[in-house]
Amino acid sequence: SDIYGFSFAILGLMIAAGGGVGGGGILVPVFILVLGFSPKHAIPLSNITIFGGAIANTILNARKRHPLADRPLVDWNLILVMEPLTMAGALIGAFLNKVLPELLLTVLLVLLLSVTANDSLRKATKMYKAETRALRRLGQAGTKESELTRMVALERENGAEAGEKLLDHVDARDAEDEEENKAETEEQETKRNKELEQILEEERTMPVANVSILIALFVVVLAINLLKGGGAFPSPIGIKCGSNAFWLANFIMLGWILVTMFYVRRILVKKREDKERCGFEYVEGDIQWDSRATIVYPCICCFAGFFAGMFGIGTCRVSTSHLNNVSLCYR
Repeated sequence: SDIYGFSFAILGLMIAAGGGVGGGGILVPVFILVLGFSPKHAIPLSNITIFGGAIANTILNARKRHPLADRPLVDWNLILVMEPLTMAGALIGAFLNKVLPELLLTVLLVLLLSVTANDSLRKATKMYKAETRALRRLGQAGTKESELTRMVALERENGAEAGEKLLDHVDARDAEDEEENKAETEEQETKRNKELEQILEEERTMPVANVSILIALFVVVLAINLLKGGGAFPSPIGIKCGSNAFWLANFIMLGWILVTMFYVRRILVKKREDKERCGFEYVEGDIQWDSRATIVYPCICCFAGFFAGMFGIGTCRVSTSHLNNVSLCYR
């Protein structure tokens, strides 16, 4: 059973890495059905296994470059704004995992996996059909790199009138840009270009500040959890489960996470304003972190982290089931 269990776990992580999901949806059933663990043991084992897979994926992907821009493939701003509340949700979910009966956990896990599996299959089918149509149009048009080719492809689909409208739109857009450029003084233009170049230069490499914030967040949460103790690991400072010190440590931990989230939110909102002022050009898949996005999307990830901590299925699987209209990953 160990050989089969490890083999299925390795295969599950390989599939999960290729599909961009955590792999818990495969690992938890394997640990329960093949290795014979109870749900309360299979779920934390799944979490630690996913953690190992996440380290391997990070090491491999951190060195890759973005296909559409001169910067790393990994969107570190996305990680920075999503991770704090994801961690908070996971901590709350882990609490419920400890107190809920195993039968209830099993039933809820089956229901959740059924919903996410159906949702993933439906979206995969939709994406396959969309990409098939795009490839078919691309083969007819030949190439999509020039504006002229885009007009030709549009004419083949909707007639010459659509191509003429696109040409008029391009001309109007160029005329508007030209008027705006004339309105700017030479000094303002120089200053804006310098700020834009500074932003581009910062994005060409992995942001050390972002990584430092994430490390500080993780270290503090880990340290508090170790000081609390739990299970067969007693607290080194004598904290008892359910005591005032126990709950104080938990509130301190959640408070630290919230402080980090609002600090990060302020940084990203300001960074977006600087990009807008300098005329930064976003590429496909970029997320503009305005005041609304830095609240809504982390809250969704808190919801995903809650199920991850409760069922050990990984946050990616739940997050991609709810962030339908946001491109969170690059190819």
